[in-house]
Amino acid sequence: MRRTAVVFLFGVFGAVAQAQTDEVCGRSVFQGFDSRLTVRPLVTAPIHGTPVVEFAVTQRGYAIATAQRMLVHARERGWSSIPLPEGVRGFAVTAPRELVVATKSRLIFIEPGKRQEIASPTEVLAMFGKGPLPPMELVSSGGGFQLVTGRGTRAYRSLVSVLDRPVALGWNAHGLSFVSQGTLRRWRPANANVLDAMVGDRGLTTARSSCVMPDGRVLLGLQRSTLLISEGYALPIVGFGAFCDTSGNSALLLDPDGGVVWDVRGLEDIGTAAADRARARKMLQSGGASRPETWAEVVRIAGCSQALGWRADASAGR
Repeated sequence: MRRTAVVFLFGVFGAVAQAQTDEVCGRSVFQGFDSRLTVRPLVTAPIHGTPVVEFAVTQRGYAIATAQRMLVHARERGWSSIPLPEGVRGFAVTAPRELVVATKSRLIFIEPGKRQEIASPTEVLAMFGKGPLPPMELVSSGGGFQLVTGRGTRAYRSLVSVLDRPVALGWNAHGLSFVSQGTLRRWRPANANVLDAMVGDRGLTTARSSCVMPDGRVLLGLQRSTLLISEGYALPIVGFGAFCDTSGNSALLLDPDGGVVWDVRGLEDIGTAAADRARARKMLQSGGASRPETWAEVVRIAGCSQALGWRADASAGR
């Protein structure tokens, strides 16, 4: 598989790091969504502060893996909790009514009123994905790691081999995404022989979630912000590190701190560098520097140094 070159965005991720501090250019951190997006809360999951492993939209609701339990939401029944003391490595949505959950040594098939467990032939480090695709698994291989699908079947395929353990694994009908060695990589079925390196930055090693959007861009959840990434450009869209999935043209974002699942629309209209920066500068020229939320959004898009420069230009009438 051919790999594309890495585009390093130290300036962009430097701005993201600034936006995550307690003080940004003398203002409080911007915690809301990009104001161009249409967002609404859907449900609140009973996470209760436990670390989230994975999140996915199902045909009947939502599924969330935490360290030692599965939370499954069905619209007609609400939330149910399935304890898994051995620890959850991940899960895949394999059918409208079925989940496959991976623990250290077992595969557990869960559907309403039924649960089956089998021993896993090898240790699964992570499992993820949603139908109609077969689950993607992360396994150890020869001192490195492999991402494989269809293990134990005639459809077996080793898709990617990497030296260090990848994080922020995402696998859906639009493609595969993950972070390895500080680089966000993407594979798409339409370009099956190419593994794209979209952006690279050491700050990406803390990423915890990613998903490929229908247009090929990638949502990436860091620890304290979520980015919309295209080749060579990253736009912070919200001030929390989300676990993401897609449903049609919408993005579904789980806030792992509060447990709220957000429906996010309008991503197709943002995320172009020139248009984003032009809008941010226009916001300042329209008096945005005196409005804390507007000023903070400009800083989030452009970075503190650029925002200060634009503010000086606006004050001088330039």
